[in-house]
Amino acid sequence: MSDAGPYVSTSNYAPDQLPFLAYSDIYNDQARATAHLHPLTQMAKDLGSSASTPNFVWFAANEANNGEGPIDFPGGILHYIGGLLTNRQYNVKASDQFLQQTIPTIVNSDVWNDPSQKSAIFITFDEDSDNLS
Repeated sequence: MSDAGPYVSTSNYAPDQLPFLAYSDIYNDQARATAHLHPLTQMAKDLGSSASTPNFVWFAANEANNGEGPIDFPGGILHYIGGLLTNRQYNVKASDQFLQQTIPTIVNSDVWNDPSQKSAIFITFDEDSDNLS
């Protein structure tokens, strides 16, 4: 999500990346959405204390790292086009980079390492090596 808020599309974010906006009681309540949906840049701050860490968190990669499109120009665009013409996924590397940057922030946080807190990480991935599936 961008710093502009959950409803604002930017070059690096689309609101459809957050499943919570599919629920009308969240989408139609801008105050609720703004209070609970935050950009990834706030993650490290929130994980600094159990008082500021939510009970449930959904981290979504931005457009550059979600595995669905090119991450640079012109090489990424050419790789993307090549991927569409083959059965090879073109941007799994970007998703891997996102995880390599995000997971250490979580597992090295005070909250994660507090023995009185119980935490789990579930990684879901809907991209594969077959663009034709």
